[in-house]
Amino acid sequence: MTTTSLKYLPHLAVVFLLAALFHYTDCRSYDILCINYPYGFYILLRFVVCACFVLMAYRFHQHPVKFIISNLFALIYNPIIKIAFPLTVWLVINFISILVIIFFERKSHD
Repeated sequence: MTTTSLKYLPHLAVVFLLAALFHYTDCRSYDILCINYPYGFYILLRFVVCACFVLMAYRFHQHPVKFIISNLFALIYNPIIKIAFPLTVWLVINFISILVIIFFERKSHD
């Protein structure tokens, strides 16, 4: 696989993370936004987001802070050895992950 074929992996990760954020909405007040995903969706999300952060860690090996942050998030989203958090904590982690991916990608293209 070439780097051009992995170019859209961060975009795909952000789409998965945004979709996961809708699961945590208050179903009583926003019925249209409440989506119950099967467990397989979250396994796929872990694979995609972990792969995204591993790719970012590889790309930012010359930048120690970005390298450490990328590896930390790759460990959190590791699909093999899962780390369990409460749903509200996952909401915060997913939101921060979106911001990190967007920030790192914007800085790498500047």
